[in-house]
Amino acid sequence: MFTDGQLLLLLLWGIYLCDCLVWHDRYGVVFRSWWGVRWHVAGLEVGAGGMGKSNWEVAGHGMACVNPLECGAQAVVGHVLPVAISPNRVVAGNLQTIYATGRPPQGNRSFSLEELTGMAVREEELWLNGTRFCRFPSAGLARRVLALLRTLQGSPQERREELIRAYWRERFDRQAFRDLWASCTVAARRLQWGCMGLFLLLYVVAPVLALRLGTGWAVLGCGPLGVLAAFAIEWGAFRARRRLGVGTLAEACGEWVKGVLCPPVAIRAADGLTRAAAPLFDPLTLAAELLPEEGRRPSGKSAFFARVAADWHHPLTVEGTWGEAERATLAWQSRLALDEALHAFPELGEELSERVPLRLDPAMNAYCPRCGGQYATEAETCPDCPGVRLEQWREQDKSVPQGGGKPHGGRRRARRGP
Repeated sequence: MFTDGQLLLLLLWGIYLCDCLVWHDRYGVVFRSWWGVRWHVAGLEVGAGGMGKSNWEVAGHGMACVNPLECGAQAVVGHVLPVAISPNRVVAGNLQTIYATGRPPQGNRSFSLEELTGMAVREEELWLNGTRFCRFPSAGLARRVLALLRTLQGSPQERREELIRAYWRERFDRQAFRDLWASCTVAARRLQWGCMGLFLLLYVVAPVLALRLGTGWAVLGCGPLGVLAAFAIEWGAFRARRRLGVGTLAEACGEWVKGVLCPPVAIRAADGLTRAAAPLFDPLTLAAELLPEEGRRPSGKSAFFARVAADWHHPLTVEGTWGEAERATLAWQSRLALDEALHAFPELGEELSERVPLRLDPAMNAYCPRCGGQYATEAETCPDCPGVRLEQWREQDKSVPQGGGKPHGGRRRARRGP
């Protein structure tokens, strides 16, 4: 049915297209630029609940695709912190919910800081007291949290809050991210030309040789050149990762070996460098530096900040059998993170504050302060946001759209019943 050359080309395209996919869990937020110019949050549209909804989701994981015809830096992934830390306790969970599909699955694991006797990081997992506590998106973030826990445990009670605030200031450090991102993009541009050359070799020159001279000549002619080009590209990416401190040594070696053994993977080396550039920074930091000023449009910076703030002010019901101490820790971290965000992004303070949505229909008598949905109902809670109570309009409230300006793309919902 297929010739050897056609099968080889299909195999090469299949490997390459798989590497163009960026997988993320519900703690991850993918910032994507289709042609490397204009950035937006991949899959984050005004969907169910008025929040974000990952365009493809499987078992709690989302998937975003970068442009396969562009070999430059197209994606960077920000991560919500998967743990909650207070001066007294650490909890394997977080109140934040970026996507409308719900909060990530969380185990009922928590320890008071005084109970911690053994702490370690194994690859991307944090282990406390000899048990697996939680998994982080990167080993670097897990090690940074481990260092914070060790510092807190050895510090007096009155200093612990300031240490936690200092850590959140690191997550919101715009200048540090700006400097790292500038260095990463320079390194990615240096790799981009080699990536484009390898792409042309494997997907233009090799098919032409296969058609004219046969598959054997195409493999003999392009195979060694492809491996050498992949080696050079991945060696440059490896040096850039180590120089910039992006990822761990094991992660850098793994990417290098994978690219050399499978040359189509090396085509995305520049993109892979920027994907792993920001595990230590909060998604708000990435949004403040990458997203355009789009007023109140769903793809703009202000709209993203307004979504995150609404979730901080009115989080979903906490799943699981958390005790009072765990719930207090989750709520304490959310309040502290919001407070530090207000200091880190003063120009976006209006978006981070609570807003009253514009009343779209006089028949609507209640609204959800989290998603902005409007209802003509006597129900007490929002059907799309579990545990979030509906609020009534008051005469003294100004009719300002939630997130400002026009409702997001005209998609704000108005319902007459639950």
